[in-house]
Amino acid sequence: MNKRYFVELLQPIMVALLLLGCRNEESKDLYPEVTIDYSKCMQKHWDELPDSLLGEKKYVMLDTTNAECDFGEMSKVMVRNNHIYILDAHLKKIVVYDMQGRGISQVGNRGQGPEEYLDISDFDVASDGSIYFIDGRLDKLFCFTSDLKFKSSTPLPFEADILSIVDDGFLFGLSSWNKGVQEKSKIIHTDSSINVVDSYLEYDEYTDPSYWISLYSFIRSDDYISYNQPIDNHIYLFDATGKLQECINFDFSDQNVPDEYKKDIERNLTSFDQYCMLKNFTVVTHRIIAGSFWKKRKTVPFVLDRLQNICYSADPRENYDNSATAGYSDSFWITYFEPEVETQEVLPDSVQSYLNSGGFVLGLQSLF
Repeated sequence: MNKRYFVELLQPIMVALLLLGCRNEESKDLYPEVTIDYSKCMQKHWDELPDSLLGEKKYVMLDTTNAECDFGEMSKVMVRNNHIYILDAHLKKIVVYDMQGRGISQVGNRGQGPEEYLDISDFDVASDGSIYFIDGRLDKLFCFTSDLKFKSSTPLPFEADILSIVDDGFLFGLSSWNKGVQEKSKIIHTDSSINVVDSYLEYDEYTDPSYWISLYSFIRSDDYISYNQPIDNHIYLFDATGKLQECINFDFSDQNVPDEYKKDIERNLTSFDQYCMLKNFTVVTHRIIAGSFWKKRKTVPFVLDRLQNICYSADPRENYDNSATAGYSDSFWITYFEPEVETQEVLPDSVQSYLNSGGFVLGLQSLF
């Protein structure tokens, strides 16, 4: 066959394959996006939250007499398998309590040994009770069994901030300064052996790796695994297999942070008094979106009823006050009360007495 004719014959096929490949590549980032115009939401006070959204609260008085279970700050809290898991990112430890508030132990030990870690960036708990956490200094994924015994440590070929366990693998939220595998990617899906299956989103020029407005994490509800990294007001929703399903964009109109301010947050921080954004964590179900706004640099817990388009907001809190919102896990809206931090909530006498004696208390309230 004439070579020229053969090449000409192949050209349409090659173009078709190339276009197909481009469409497949683009399809990775094709997902429905819903915009919530915050200015059009009916505004109500937190105290008006109906019982159909927020259930009765129960209090867990934490017994911190076990030195292993002592912690200073609550960076993240989870309720799973009838246990309470608390990360103290400052002390670099995860402590475990039962649902009666009795301290069980801490997870692993900090040090230079083969089974020891140096840092904990984030953690998650599997359905079988296995505990996985990221050591951000060693770039390793540690695993401990449900009875808190060391199981494995796996080197990570990338730098990650957060993780979530999904079917047959993990979702990782990568650091903006990651120079390893999947550089510039925000989220990757891996199998259980940390082989990359897929990647989602990329960091752009409007990123300041030297300043965080707040910590962030994947949040699991019965319907979705949600991802939001402040200052971005997009919430990305994944299913239990780690596939990106949908994006929700909170639009605060003229209160949105200008892109240019996101590149050097500390220098522009005073200007943030006039802006609004999502912070810490955001939970999404088919019925509600809940979390915290950062308004005028104050924390404002909120619950948005998606069916009624009503946003219930609490009074502004100082950033260190977790008495209105500390986390969400296992369908519980979690609050946290410390002895020397005043709260706007009227507490039962037994709870207030425990706080007065120097105790620490968790509030667990079903959020539907």
